[in-house]
Amino acid sequence: MTFKGSGLKFLIPVVWLFYSCLLNALDWSSVPVKEVTLFYPGKASWEKILMSEFHGGAKGVRSKATCQSCHRGDESQLGENIANDNESVFYSPSNTDFQLKVSLRIAVENEAIHFRVDLPASAEGRLSLMLDNDAYMHSALSGCWSSCHDDARGMDSAQQGQELTKYLSLSRTTNTRTGGGDSYKNADELAALMKEGQYLEIIGADISAGEIEPLHGYVLEKRHMSDVASPVAVSVAAENQDNTSAVVISRPLSPRQLGFKEISSEVANSLGIAFLPAGEAGRSHLVSFSIGFELDQTNNVVFLD
Repeated sequence: MTFKGSGLKFLIPVVWLFYSCLLNALDWSSVPVKEVTLFYPGKASWEKILMSEFHGGAKGVRSKATCQSCHRGDESQLGENIANDNESVFYSPSNTDFQLKVSLRIAVENEAIHFRVDLPASAEGRLSLMLDNDAYMHSALSGCWSSCHDDARGMDSAQQGQELTKYLSLSRTTNTRTGGGDSYKNADELAALMKEGQYLEIIGADISAGEIEPLHGYVLEKRHMSDVASPVAVSVAAENQDNTSAVVISRPLSPRQLGFKEISSEVANSLGIAFLPAGEAGRSHLVSFSIGFELDQTNNVVFLD
C-alpha cells in the first residue's frame, strides 16, 4: 500500500494502517529529545576493541565499562581520526562524511512504540536501529559493535569465500582474536539462545529516491532480514520540516513474533543507531554508541544516559 505526502511515498503494511494513523496524533513536542552524533567506525571490530594493543580502553570494556563512558562527546573527532589515520588498523577508504547529527525521540501510544529520528532533509540511505531489552549483556556496553567481527565481509580477517554478516559471539563454539568463523553452534543451541532473548533486533527504514520502506530483522548466528513484501509488524513514515526529515519507525511493544524484543516497563533497554548513505559500501556506515532507555509505569520513556 502506497501513501503520498510531504514529497515522500509511505510504504506501510496493511496490518499497520491503524498504527500509522496514530503518528499524526502524537504530540512530539512533549516527548524528551536526545541529541546523538553518528560517526565513522572504520574497521574497528569487536575483537580489536577488546585487545589492548589496538584499543587503549580494552581493559575497561572487558570490565563492563561502556564505550560512551570514555568517548562521550568525542564522536565527531573519533570518526575523523579513524578515517584519516593511514597507519590505523581501523582505516578504510570512504567518500562519506564522517559524522551525522540526529535527534532521537521515543514515545509509546496504544501498545505501540514509536522511534522518531530527525535527519537532514537531504539524507538518503538505510536508517537502522539495533534493539535489546537487557537480555544480551554486550548491547548496553557497545550498541551494535558486539555484532561487528573481524572476519565479517569487508573486515581485516575476512577469508575469501566466507561471506559472514553480522553475528554474535555466543552463536559460535570457538571465538578467537580474528572472530568466530564458521564454528556455529547447532540448531538446538541456537534455538535455545533465541528463546532466552540472546539476539539483537533490527528495525529501520530504507529511504531512497523519494520512497521509504520498513526494515526488520535480527542478529544471532548471522543477520536475518524479514521479507517486507509480506506483512510485518513494523511501519514507517516520514515528513519533511524545513531542513529536517522526521522519520518515524513503529512497532508493537510485544509483537510475539520471531526476532522481536518485548519492550516492557522498568527494563533497561538499549539501542544503537546506524545510517548507511545511499551508494556507500557497508564499511562506510555511520554509527552511534549505545543509548539506554526505559519505560516508567505509565509508559513514558526515560533516557538512561
